[in-house]
Amino acid sequence: MVSRFFRAAGIGSLAGALSGLIAGGIGGRIAMRIVAIVAGLDKVGFTTDNGNRVGDITLEGTVGLALFGGVFAGIFGGLVYETVRPWFASFGRWQGLVFGLALLAALASVIISPDNVDFRRFGSPALNVLLFALVFIVYGVVLAPIEERLRKAVPELLTRPRGIRATIAEAAVILALLPAGLLVVSGIVELVSLARGPLDASALGPILILVLVVMVLALRWLLDRRERAPNGRTGVGALGYAILAVPIAVGAVESLRAIGTILR
Repeated sequence: MVSRFFRAAGIGSLAGALSGLIAGGIGGRIAMRIVAIVAGLDKVGFTTDNGNRVGDITLEGTVGLALFGGVFAGIFGGLVYETVRPWFASFGRWQGLVFGLALLAALASVIISPDNVDFRRFGSPALNVLLFALVFIVYGVVLAPIEERLRKAVPELLTRPRGIRATIAEAAVILALLPAGLLVVSGIVELVSLARGPLDASALGPILILVLVVMVLALRWLLDRRERAPNGRTGVGALGYAILAVPIAVGAVESLRAIGTILR
């Protein structure tokens, strides 16, 4: 059970990091360039909300976007996908697209935030929202096939990999557990610091997300046990989809509010 957990976590982390680099790193940079072009030459030199200058492409900014907006955010998404993958298996070849749309609904307000005035300040607000919404969708579309290939390439951790490709894939998966572990530890530290402070309305969101994550993980564990049972049924039942729909619906309400505020 432990080896299966670490194998799944490593595969999800590596697939997420690669997909995040493509969608968030490269895709995010392309989106920013399109925004700058549409904004026009009169906006060149203006300072954005995060302190960058419009029109400047710096190595520091590109690396920061690739790491934090791409790799680390992608690892988080990969771990989420590896956890909820059975829920999306019924969509077949469309599961990556559906997962990307689910991420967009649940987490769009984190990136497409009305607090970031750049969405209304530069270019077309509608185009800006669309471009960064596409980053979520591209991420899901890229993630699913990469994760599937890794799952086929990487053997169970208790068996010896056969061939150089399997050995390299297994080593990469194991290395991907390191940044994933750092993300988990930092998340725990944030939750501990939140729990030690006074509980206010802003703390209800993270606590609700934590409770829902625990519920989904518990349901995934029960699902794995049922599938391994001799007479166990396969697939996710209506209760499983209902539980997964809760965080998506909660996030979708906030995402629609954020997008609506930007487009007003």
